[in-house]
Amino acid sequence: MTRRYASLLLAGVDGSPREIATRVADVAGQLRTGARWFSVLRGELRFLVAALLVREDLGVPQFRGEIETIRAGLRSMKLRRGEAGEIGAALLMRIATGAMPGEQQLRRFRDAYDRMRRDHYWLTGVDDYPACALFAVSDQSIHTAMRRVEAIYQRLVEGGVGRGGKTQLVSHLLCFGPGSDEQVTRRFLALRTRFAAEGVAMWRTDYDELGLLAFLDGPSVSDVVRTVIDHRRAVRTLRPKPGPVESFSLATGTAFTELAGRDGELLRDAQVLVQVQEIFTQQQAAAAGGAGAA
Repeated sequence: MTRRYASLLLAGVDGSPREIATRVADVAGQLRTGARWFSVLRGELRFLVAALLVREDLGVPQFRGEIETIRAGLRSMKLRRGEAGEIGAALLMRIATGAMPGEQQLRRFRDAYDRMRRDHYWLTGVDDYPACALFAVSDQSIHTAMRRVEAIYQRLVEGGVGRGGKTQLVSHLLCFGPGSDEQVTRRFLALRTRFAAEGVAMWRTDYDELGLLAFLDGPSVSDVVRTVIDHRRAVRTLRPKPGPVESFSLATGTAFTELAGRDGELLRDAQVLVQVQEIFTQQQAAAAGGAGAA
């Protein structure tokens, strides 16, 4: 599954599909070889990281040095440890700035996380690090951004979305959307309603995809929904056949790329990183459950 998400990041890379796949596999091998025994880079997550390194033309030795520096900076601010979230956040900040994030950006990262914890203590954790990275490199003041996030969260709840971590994630993404907070929230809710009307079951796991689609303020809601459904039909022909949740997620990524081009590329990266972070968390929980049963 992770490899399919990684492929969403490679659409604009020069070269044939075979050449690109070979480069990604080589970088993934380098990541695994140099990783600690229990590192997430020994698992499937390394293919997502490898895809980003290939796309950004960033070598593995340089990546290792930069990632450790960024992680050390986050730990010096007494933030919770979590390798997958830290790597995802570091990659997003590196991609957004084209260089190592400075002390000011790391402070903004901490301030965003602290405010999230203040507003939603039980919902906020390491899986919010990619969102913190987006706020760290944005031009908005953290105070203003977090006030907007809370307003969007409450509008989503009033719209029937329900409370929880997924709703919080969507409120983070929509804060970067085009238009006012009310407009982006309305687009999100309209997309949710239209997909349901077309017979597409909407689950909480689909909320980040809907949040990404809400960035498309050019095409109509019906055009966006129709494009996703067409792409999903093609995705379901893959072998092994993706399930309902995965096929919707992949179709959202390819439809967004078609309708938006390179606009919103950093947000698309954030979405993929959040999805893979969730997959990794689920795998960890399953492994822990299996070990406990044994």
